[in-house]
Amino acid sequence: MEKDVDLEKYIGERYERWLDNARFWCKRSGLEGEEHDLLNEVLLMLWQKPRDYLEKLFRAKRKHITELDFYVLHMIRTNATSENAPYRFKYRQSPIDAYADPEMMDLEDTPYEEDDQPDRVLEMTQQVRDALDELCLSDLARRAFVWKFFAQENLQDFPEDVPRRELYQLYKRTFQAVRDKLNGSTLF
Repeated sequence: MEKDVDLEKYIGERYERWLDNARFWCKRSGLEGEEHDLLNEVLLMLWQKPRDYLEKLFRAKRKHITELDFYVLHMIRTNATSENAPYRFKYRQSPIDAYADPEMMDLEDTPYEEDDQPDRVLEMTQQVRDALDELCLSDLARRAFVWKFFAQENLQDFPEDVPRRELYQLYKRTFQAVRDKLNGSTLF
């Protein structure tokens, strides 16, 4: 709980500095007067991140600022300058001139469809697991592949006493076999 208090206090202290940065990028992007909205939208997106991630950013230093500062400043710039950024997408205006009657215009309502990235990653991971299970491999080959591919650990840190060269070759052959299985180019 104390960590959250430190983080909230830090964000409160940095708010004015971040607001100046938002003012700069809004002015440069033609969004003058929207700096408060932009910063608040960025902070809302920030608070939706996991607390552990925010703490990690808060504790990490990058030259004379924290990673949290760098992250917020980057989000401000991106949301102010990129046409496809969440803030610009959410609040973009329809192109209407002074003589157009909005009541008479046939405006297309296009909902924002978010790509379900975690679901795709889960599905692809399951395909790799299924391909690994279907292959006739030694237990060592399976353990080495799981260690490197799924756990994303370095093969140098592999807990078993296996010559490194053999381990790397074993992983490479297993990786190639799984890839061939997924591409449908195996015989079995």
